[in-house]
Amino acid sequence: MRFYVELFLVFFRIGIFTLGGGYAMVPLIEREVVENKKWLDAWVSKITTFPFSLQKMEWNCKGESRIIRDHILQFRASGLRVKRSTTAPALIAMTTTQVPIIGRDNRFMTIRECSRLQGMGELKHLPATEERAYRALGNAVNADIVEQIGMQLEKLLKMRKMEIAV
Repeated sequence: MRFYVELFLVFFRIGIFTLGGGYAMVPLIEREVVENKKWLDAWVSKITTFPFSLQKMEWNCKGESRIIRDHILQFRASGLRVKRSTTAPALIAMTTTQVPIIGRDNRFMTIRECSRLQGMGELKHLPATEERAYRALGNAVNADIVEQIGMQLEKLLKMRKMEIAV
């Protein structure tokens, strides 16, 4: 309990001296948390023993603006994917942390937008929670593509029947 009171007091003091917050807080937090209190020392040794992981940044916007917020962003297990705002991101069996972000609007893609992206238009019944709805849409196959494949298969079957009949 003493630690939490001390933590509160440190951040309260920082908040008072950095009205408006923002980047002005960073050096004060670093000085208090890292240098004065040494709260991170115990964690550093634990963090450095984690297995090495490769995180990447996929830039799928060649020739476009280099301002990340102009694009669609998606945090994935492998890292960050940045796509043109004119293309659709791949929906995966998402958690709510992997929902694509529309950078220029500073918002997440809505469940309805994901539904439309999967060719399901104004789908009436979706799972009750956001997480389940995003996961279901990420697991789904685009309905328009399935329809096109079905139509091609139907044509092939009709052609085979005609060949057999001749």
